Amino acid sequence: MVSVDFVGRVNNTPLSPRQALMPLLEAIFNSMQSIEEKGTGDGAITINVVRNTQNLLIRDDEQIRTSPISGFEVVDNGVGFTKDNFESFNTCDTQKKRNLGGKGVGRFLWLKAFEKVEIRSVFQEEEKLFLRSFNYELNNDPVKNLRCEIEPNDSMVSTTISLLEIKPDFSEHLPRSLDVLAYRIIEHCLEYFVLKRMPVLILKDENDTIVLSEKYEEMVSDDSTSEFTVQEQTFTLTHFLLKAIPGAAHQLNFCAIHRVVCSKKIDSRTICNLPNRIPARDDSKELFYLGYISSDFLNGHVDQQRTGFNTVQDGQFRYIGDLTWEEIEGKALESVKSFLSPITEPIGIEKLQNIENQIKDEWPEFRGLLRHRREAIDEIPPDLNPDKLEIELYKRQKEWEVSLKEAANEIISAPTGVISPDGNEIKEKYLRFLEEWNESGKAALAKYVIHRKTTLSLLEKYMQSDDEGGYARERTIHELIFPLKHTSDDIDYEQQNLWIIDEKLSFHRYLASDIELRQVSAITTNENDRPDLLIFDNPIAMVDGEPINGIIIFEFKRPMRSDSNPVNQMYGYVRKIRAGKENNNHSRPITVRDETPFYCYAVCDLPNQLRIDLENMGMQKTPDNEGYFCYNSTLRAYVEVISYGKLLRDAQQRNRVLFEKLNVI
Repeated sequence: MVSVDFVGRVNNTPLSPRQALMPLLEAIFNSMQSIEEKGTGDGAITINVVRNTQNLLIRDDEQIRTSPISGFEVVDNGVGFTKDNFESFNTCDTQKKRNLGGKGVGRFLWLKAFEKVEIRSVFQEEEKLFLRSFNYELNNDPVKNLRCEIEPNDSMVSTTISLLEIKPDFSEHLPRSLDVLAYRIIEHCLEYFVLKRMPVLILKDENDTIVLSEKYEEMVSDDSTSEFTVQEQTFTLTHFLLKAIPGAAHQLNFCAIHRVVCSKKIDSRTICNLPNRIPARDDSKELFYLGYISSDFLNGHVDQQRTGFNTVQDGQFRYIGDLTWEEIEGKALESVKSFLSPITEPIGIEKLQNIENQIKDEWPEFRGLLRHRREAIDEIPPDLNPDKLEIELYKRQKEWEVSLKEAANEIISAPTGVISPDGNEIKEKYLRFLEEWNESGKAALAKYVIHRKTTLSLLEKYMQSDDEGGYARERTIHELIFPLKHTSDDIDYEQQNLWIIDEKLSFHRYLASDIELRQVSAITTNENDRPDLLIFDNPIAMVDGEPINGIIIFEFKRPMRSDSNPVNQMYGYVRKIRAGKENNNHSRPITVRDETPFYCYAVCDLPNQLRIDLENMGMQKTPDNEGYFCYNSTLRAYVEVISYGKLLRDAQQRNRVLFEKLNVI
């Protein structure tokens, strides 16, 4: 004879406090099965809500309505606890009602959540009426005070299951509102309501009575059915839009044998632009979404407690035909997204317009998200007030900054030959990163300081040789300081890093980067020479035609390159610019006069031969031996040749105090 440790069986039956309604729902399903077994078509179930009103100082209706629920009485007119049903009730893991979806575990859940369970059943056998009553306890001999006696012929066939004195952990998770409780029961049994299989179901307490079939008709605004397949397994998904009640949330329910087994909450993170409440077409009460998935596959894979499914988890070994839960859920969400798209797409368009206006008018620091992270904005909930919207934008800004920092670290740690943008694909990727990196410096001073720190780290990396002795091209460093083939008219302040050379250069009248002199709109000349950077300083007086404060020329030479003298090259630029005519077509014309000063800077390495050439030209060595300078009185040009090392060290020293303040040294 096989013995059963009943207490151990109950203790090993999983039931989370958040599933506090499961014992009641199991009792309701037992009543439905009893009514189906009777087969008379006049089935009715009444759920009496027992409230704890002992501590109420004032017993008015509203106080009673919101008092805690301590138990339930489920009364039905089904076949009752006949001899066969009573024997089945006393058999662990009974197979009697398997074809109806029963697995004989509901009574274990009663004892998990309630201190007392009392059962009273009037049933008919052999044309006689009997009353069977007993208490059900957490004991290895759970049936106590059993009585079975003949009842008068005028008694009504009925069964009452009393679930009393709910345990504190579960009580906290029971809704107090009768309306919310009705919704939760309808939600769990929705398939029975849809298929018109639900007997008359009444929910009541001391003050109110709700007929759940009427409540269901009030709730449903729209419904639709779709199918999807996963590895040849077909799943049916029934979509509902229900009138919203307090506590209701969008939800996807996975069912087996006409019962909800587990659920997944849906929100704007799951379905983009899904609001917490869906506007009704007729501007009446707002709606929420419920989806119900059923299939033969789910029926065959539900676990014994009906609280989950036995499926392969993502990443586990799979046999042919096995499905993972991630596959099923993913396909289901695609179907939900399609059903809700007529609602979410217009909301998304309106939300994006609102966010664009807010960023333009109030939060310019988030402009980079609009340009580079539209998909992150799409995930923002559509019904946020301005304060919460700003917080969401800030979160996504930080996520973007983290991704950029990771990309910068990847570039810094990569071999120089890999990151140098010689190939088109690598160049495009580098420029795309650089564009985002520069724009990320807009948000605030702290972010901009970190931006400077990483930019100098990139510059240092580009100046280093790899094992093969290759060096980053001067164009790479040029691009880091100011984008090639652009002017100050089409590049924002935040998109350039002229501060690496000198902070004052950021405040110029006009700048052209790697553009032929004849294409520079600030002057008029037919020359096709291309200075790396041509900068026109601010004018002495803001009057049309007044001479400017000076013209600055920068040349970048590839590190360790020694095949040309950059000073002679810059002298050539000076002569050609001076020879050009005054430009009267520019919106603020620039006049280059004989007395207009030029400031010429070459950034390069200083091999021995170049040092000799510079000294032969009469240039003076800087005190740190990292550069040369002179003044050419004939051309009225100050000339300085700076090593890459000096450029980097000077920039690091100028910014050191900022790095120290942010602890990013």
